[in-house]
Amino acid sequence: MKPTPQRMYHNQYNLLNTGIKEPHVTDENTLLTTMQFILLSQSHRYHASAYNYITKCENQIGLYNQFPPDNPIAHKHDLYVSPDQLIATLAAIKTIYPFYHRREGEIDAIWWWFKDHYFTYDNLSGKTNFKRIMQPMAVAYAGALHGSSFWKQILNLACFWSCYSNRSETSGKLKAWVILQTMDNMWSKKYCDKFIERYFGSWNNVFAVYYPDPNHPIRRMLYNR
Repeated sequence: MKPTPQRMYHNQYNLLNTGIKEPHVTDENTLLTTMQFILLSQSHRYHASAYNYITKCENQIGLYNQFPPDNPIAHKHDLYVSPDQLIATLAAIKTIYPFYHRREGEIDAIWWWFKDHYFTYDNLSGKTNFKRIMQPMAVAYAGALHGSSFWKQILNLACFWSCYSNRSETSGKLKAWVILQTMDNMWSKKYCDKFIERYFGSWNNVFAVYYPDPNHPIRRMLYNR
């Protein structure tokens, strides 16, 4: 049976894909897309789904997988966790986990994984792998959430650069947006807002470029609020 139109953007974990896919297909940015909806809508609609998804992705303390082990097509993808997935995981821990009386331990565990493994993140071997050095923005995000003022400044610079550079690109800007929505007292936010207003007109237009389908739940929510 084919999915009904409103369900064609959801996967088997009740998370949002970036576009229309069959319900058994989970795209690699499903958690990031869902976190964007949560932060835009300020609703709890996907809290339980995101929480369960991250719990399934947990490999060991501080180490998370790209997909849950029960994903039927995970073997067709790159199974190394991506920077986008890790940023979405950190954002979810900061935003959703307090509702489940969890937060600090998970963030600290990810940060100490980075410290103990020289900022590499190999979720397949669980060992230090210098071919898997994590993207600086994701490392800085973990460090800033851990409470480091040094890494918070690095994160500010990373967000500033993502919003300023490569003006037509939207993926990195939306990652910066997620970070800025979940961090307090970020000086880069006012500059990012100015850059986006200059280049795109508004953040809504950045989302419209990244999600060209006007029926995508994020687009529909933006136009209806």
